[in-house]
Amino acid sequence: MKQLPPEETGVENPPAFNVPGPLLLLVGLLAAVHLWRSLGLGLWSSADLEILREFAFIPARLSVALGFVSPPELLTRVPFEELRLKSALMQVLFPGESARLWTLVTSAFLHGGNEHIILNSLWLVIFGTPVIRRLGTVRFAVLFGVSAVAGSLLFLILKPYDIVVLVGASGAVSGLTAAAMRFCFTESGFLPDKSALYRPALSLSATFRNRAPLTFFIVWLAINLIMGLLGSSMPGGSEIAWQAHLGGFAAGLLLFGVLDPHSSRRESASLS
Repeated sequence: MKQLPPEETGVENPPAFNVPGPLLLLVGLLAAVHLWRSLGLGLWSSADLEILREFAFIPARLSVALGFVSPPELLTRVPFEELRLKSALMQVLFPGESARLWTLVTSAFLHGGNEHIILNSLWLVIFGTPVIRRLGTVRFAVLFGVSAVAGSLLFLILKPYDIVVLVGASGAVSGLTAAAMRFCFTESGFLPDKSALYRPALSLSATFRNRAPLTFFIVWLAINLIMGLLGSSMPGGSEIAWQAHLGGFAAGLLLFGVLDPHSSRRESASLS
């Protein structure tokens, strides 16, 4: 069934940042999980470590489960100054561990601190709102989940032997950001208003030929690369997983064209 623009149906779309109900539920779920861990269990307490053990993504654990490396071999790859900490983590995380493939997704629902979840939630609302309005709830959920998995996998590929706890929705949110980049830009810049629901999406090649989305991408990429090169960290000392951001972004950029219900309509004109 063809969906007509609002001017042809007489039905006006809600304002761009009147957050859709399913997106509010997702943000609420992220907040509820974080509050439960923070107030009920105590963030990074022994009880919380059990939650992280089951649901956080640990690249070295998957590498061990897949037979790429043995636990003793991991110690030879750890810098001497980190040896005691890493050895302690290994005792907690690796004896008899399975691959826990579900952690590729569930890690997106855990966060390392208040600043972490607030930033991800704001970014999720800003870029997730136009995306969920355009794709609908089911396709949005697919994009969110695949982007989360892609972020975890790229982190694994680049750091297969790291004994770190990867948490946060940043990879998934980066995928939504990339999707929005393909249809939320006009000659005036980023414009995720109600017209974005029907605006022709840019092809992959057009996305990187047009000034506005290309500039946005360069700035976004530069920020992430600087985080990686300088070893920036979140408040509290947690390392920023810029690799997961890049993996999620790439997945969202590619998958959007498959999920977009208006994918047959492409913008060929260049933006100024």
